[in-house]
Amino acid sequence: MAKRKKRGKKKRKKQQLPPQLSWMDKAGLHAVLPGERPSGEMLAVFNENFRKELRLSPLWDELVEKFGEEEAEKLLQQVKIEVRG
Repeated sequence: MAKRKKRGKKKRKKQQLPPQLSWMDKAGLHAVLPGERPSGEMLAVFNENFRKELRLSPLWDELVEKFGEEEAEKLLQQVKIEVRG
């Protein structure tokens, strides 16, 4: 019976991620990300997904407790992703 050769484990290359920059100020959260400019339809989807995630977060409970559900919904509609530049 022939002996099997042990194969060494392949080393995975670390994924090279492009640099990202984000910061917070009075106007809100800002981020600079690489890639193509998203279409208006894509931005609408991003906004809706972000709002859904926000509704599932502990922050949503705090907003409802502090302002009531109706006012929290109005505030949530003001949250949007904008593309500049």
